[in-house]
Amino acid sequence: DAERKRLREELRQVSKIAQELYEEGMEKGLEKGLEKGLEKGLEKGRAEVARKMLAKGMDVALVSEVTGIQVDELEQLRKEMSN
Repeated sequence: DAERKRLREELRQVSKIAQELYEEGMEKGLEKGLEKGLEKGLEKGRAEVARKMLAKGMDVALVSEVTGIQVDELEQLRKEMSN
């Protein structure tokens, strides 16, 4: 009987630890997901600003400076826009 009690208590402790680890993992996963989502959103926004600037005929070097997008990427974007 004492052995069963001890085993039940150990099982409760293991379950509690497993739950804590699960919650910690979920929290970290959500944080990472939000971070990636924000990064993608910022990239998409910068690309949209770059497209608008290029469409207005602005200099690629200036567009690169303003948006932080590399000149070669902007050249590719400009080619895509003209197709």
